[in-house]
Amino acid sequence: MSKAKVIARYLRRQPAVLPFILALALTIAIGLIDYLTGDEITVDPFYSIPILLMVWFGNRNLAIVISICCALAWWWANSAVGHRYSSEWFRIWDAIVRLMFFCLVMFAGWIFKQQRDSIRARIKLLERSQRLEREIIDISEREQQRIGRDLHDGVCQYLAAIGFSAAILSRDLERE
Repeated sequence: MSKAKVIARYLRRQPAVLPFILALALTIAIGLIDYLTGDEITVDPFYSIPILLMVWFGNRNLAIVISICCALAWWWANSAVGHRYSSEWFRIWDAIVRLMFFCLVMFAGWIFKQQRDSIRARIKLLERSQRLEREIIDISEREQQRIGRDLHDGVCQYLAAIGFSAAILSRDLERE
């Protein structure tokens, strides 16, 4: 089993608080990297990592909170770097656009997760129905064998006894 699967299994078993703390720590780290890289390099797509982490291993409400935290971290990094806008409304507009992007990432991840879970549930149902079909076939074959044994052991014995009785009666009638 790969290390990624082991980590994923571990995170799924944890309460939603642990993935939330990890996502929050990642958001802060990405915000610091965003601050350190300044205006010249954008790290906006990397804010998707903590959002998708929360979607995958947490719940939707906490993923929304992480999306908002990512928008706030972006706002802080953008302000701290001293990025100048001609109007404060442009800064607000830019923050709203980032928040919408982060929410879209969250909703897309959530839909993808639901679809994956739905497919897994269907596969599980198909496997269960195949097991049930095999069990029905096995039971049917055993029942056919039992009926065959009953016919052989029961009805055939009676028919043989009737045949012998008829033969004896036939001989007795011929003698008389």
